[in-house]
Amino acid sequence: MKLKYAVIAAAALAISVSGAFAQGKVKAVYTGGDKGAYHTLFAPPVLDALGKAYFKGYALTTSAGTVDNIKKVSANPQSIGFAQLDVYARLALAEPEAFKKLVVIRQVACEGLWMVTKGDLDDFGKVLGMARRVQFVLPPEGSGSTATFEYLKQIDPEGIGRARNVRYSQSATDMLNQVANSKDDVGLFVQFADPENANIKLLVDKGLKVIPVVSREIVAAKAGDTSVYQIQSYALTAGGWISNGKTATTACTPVVIFTGSPDVFSNRDDKDDQIDLIKKIRDVPDADMLPKEGRIAALMRNAKALAGPAINDLIAATEIARKKVEELTR
Repeated sequence: MKLKYAVIAAAALAISVSGAFAQGKVKAVYTGGDKGAYHTLFAPPVLDALGKAYFKGYALTTSAGTVDNIKKVSANPQSIGFAQLDVYARLALAEPEAFKKLVVIRQVACEGLWMVTKGDLDDFGKVLGMARRVQFVLPPEGSGSTATFEYLKQIDPEGIGRARNVRYSQSATDMLNQVANSKDDVGLFVQFADPENANIKLLVDKGLKVIPVVSREIVAAKAGDTSVYQIQSYALTAGGWISNGKTATTACTPVVIFTGSPDVFSNRDDKDDQIDLIKKIRDVPDADMLPKEGRIAALMRNAKALAGPAINDLIAATEIARKKVEELTR
């Protein structure tokens, strides 16, 4: 609960800044780490679109990630930010009036929820059934991965919402190392499905099991009319993670691009510019927002969104496993 209220308070504080500060002239495209997918893959096309529309002076700017981006764009609504949709949705639910000052422009990709273990809790239903006794290990408080965990607790209070044994690590890498050293721990991190990523490689090297994060509550989660999560199957062959034709299936949360609402600007020129900025970024063809060649482009093409019967089968399997564990532990 400490993280939940700390994150909400931080976002609310940023959004409730004075009008003068809220209409500052910072022109930044806030991403995340300089080696992350937001910064290296998804943000450069936004910068190109802005330049072609004569929006000058914008620069890719590193940050601490989703929560930090929300704070920064709230303070400077002419700027642009990237965010995990689940984290954005969770904060918006807590502060709906404040988030009316922001607007989501579009989605560009989907980041996987990677739950891992070295032990026997290798099914999400088992994890849900044992949630009150499982030792969860997470990246640092304030990270997007930890905010995702809090959102999962919020939408499933009788399942993972019963988690009470939570330990925070120094980083996702530290979390993976801790989970690898204990068969009782379960870890979670959010990451674009790239087998060449250092943490994905570490997952493989440590022999950790990937737990498909799929449940009825996750599939039903909405932000307005938009699904907060999709269920995707990844055919990952690079780096030796998935081999022999096998795939990894889990929930993923879309990456969204957002900015300040035109309504927050009192100056007509600024308001009109913001309307045009949003339109220009929305008008960029989907194909131009993603890499066209290379390893990442191939991974995106190979990711398969599941629907209908396939998802229902996964949900049924989760619920059966959960029921069995709960019956055994009564």
